[in-house]
Amino acid sequence: MILSKKRDAFTIIEILIGISLLAIILSMTMFSLDPMLASLKERSPVSILKASVKRAYEEANNLGKEVALRFDFDKNSLVLTEYESAKIICEFEFGEKSKSIIEIDFIPVYPNSISENSKMSFNTAKSLNALRYSPDGSSTPAQIIIRDGLREDSFLTDSFSPVLLKDDS
Repeated sequence: MILSKKRDAFTIIEILIGISLLAIILSMTMFSLDPMLASLKERSPVSILKASVKRAYEEANNLGKEVALRFDFDKNSLVLTEYESAKIICEFEFGEKSKSIIEIDFIPVYPNSISENSKMSFNTAKSLNALRYSPDGSSTPAQIIIRDGLREDSFLTDSFSPVLLKDDS
């Protein structure tokens, strides 16, 4: 009579071979994902704009002074400065991927009573050179239009919060 041995589990050798194969496959996948991951690290112009608006609120509050957020076309960046002295606090660069195709307009948004009397609309309003942020948490009410090549996004600033509201009009 031949006794058969029942096998209920993997041997340690089989487990080690499986783990080794998995490690080899994962390492090959990571090398092929490197270029894709590098392109994802570069932030989108909209996320840079949102971060710069949030930072402007924080700096105005921390410094106890008005600050200004400007778009510098030559440097392809948003520049945060002290309003009175124009001393640069920080810059938000759009990066190489978007070089020289970014455009940003700050268009003032007037209260209804003023805009009805002045007959000024987004199309005829003069673009501002900067947005001002005060230590009391208020800011210039404006529509921000950001163009990145063929893409255009529009946001409305909330005068008392760092949140940008998507303008779907």
